[in-house]
Amino acid sequence: MNMDDLKLLDIVKAAPQFFSKGFLQYLAANTHVYREFEVWADRLRAQGRTHYSALGIIHGVRLHTDVHEVGTHYKVTNNCAPDFARLYILCHLEAAAFFSIHNRKLSAEGSSEAFQRYVQAKKAG
Repeated sequence: MNMDDLKLLDIVKAAPQFFSKGFLQYLAANTHVYREFEVWADRLRAQGRTHYSALGIIHGVRLHTDVHEVGTHYKVTNNCAPDFARLYILCHLEAAAFFSIHNRKLSAEGSSEAFQRYVQAKKAG
């Protein structure tokens, strides 16, 4: 695992209340899947998109993974979309509005409002 991948894990470790249980372990084994998600999101933003569906990107990543990775099967589930969207925003604070963040069955500390406050605090430095 390279330094950039370790930084991803550190981001999740620093704010576990915003991620699903088990996401850290999933991410540790599949950083390349998140990186593919990130590439797609970056391309969409570069094309001028200001908002997009994380689930739409997941579908594209799943297709790419199924076509290009021999011997893998369904490494990418729809359940990854909210976690990948939140991680993307934390990695790209300037894209805080690119994905809609909805409340999930997490604690009150992990609500969408708490997440937006966390992002704003990170932006402020």
